Amino acid sequence: MAGPDVVTIADLTVAVAERTVETVSVGYTQITSEGSHSHTAGQVGADPAGTATAAVSAHTAASDPHPGYLTQTEADARYAALGASGAVFPLSGYGLTAASGDPLTFLAAAQVSSGQVILTRCWIPANTAVTNVWCAVREGGTYSTSAVPNRLGVYDDDGVQVAVTADDSTLWSANGWRGGALVGGAVSAQAAGRFVYLGAIWGGFSGVAIPFPSSASDSQVPWFSTGVGVSKRRAMYSTGQSGLPASFNPASFGIATTFFPLIGVS
Repeated sequence: MAGPDVVTIADLTVAVAERTVETVSVGYTQITSEGSHSHTAGQVGADPAGTATAAVSAHTAASDPHPGYLTQTEADARYAALGASGAVFPLSGYGLTAASGDPLTFLAAAQVSSGQVILTRCWIPANTAVTNVWCAVREGGTYSTSAVPNRLGVYDDDGVQVAVTADDSTLWSANGWRGGALVGGAVSAQAAGRFVYLGAIWGGFSGVAIPFPSSASDSQVPWFSTGVGVSKRRAMYSTGQSGLPASFNPASFGIATTFFPLIGVS
């Protein structure tokens, strides 16, 4: 009986033999050179080079890559309203984007004098430009010629003047929201919310009454004016001024007070 085949490989010679007398030889071809070759991404079913990088770049550049989550702008817009009459009546109901306080709490009033400057700190939400400044007036007054201007201004949180409205001798002559556009154009929006100071000056007017916070009392100044680790005053005033200051020290200018105007921006 024949046994299993036997394969012998030695010195590049291949032979197949049975354990019988019959012998079977197998020929072969030796490969002595190699030709380099390559395959395209399409040939092997892969994405073209750079596809992943492009996808990541497009994702990170998208304005809202995760629509199921709040963006920074959307979150700021939602929570900003909680500080201005809450969701019950937001500042947008007055055509404002920010203000020195909640209009609902400014139901007291007092008169201001010629040469008086009042400055108050105000939070400006992220991505919000300041184009106009407005001050609430309860009773308009009578103007007499004066070298002291009548205008509103915007300062950065360090007290440096950024922009002002035009000097207007009719500014405080009627009640309502008084003010207008900033000279030279809007104060640019910033990516993050920030504090600014809003200021007003009255010149040559008598009989002007403006809203103040209800139940305001300067006996509350120690806690109201500054906070824990905060030295910048929320509100301050100075009399006998010839104009809005070019700059001021938020920690020491004038007199700290709880009586300040309702000033807003749009």
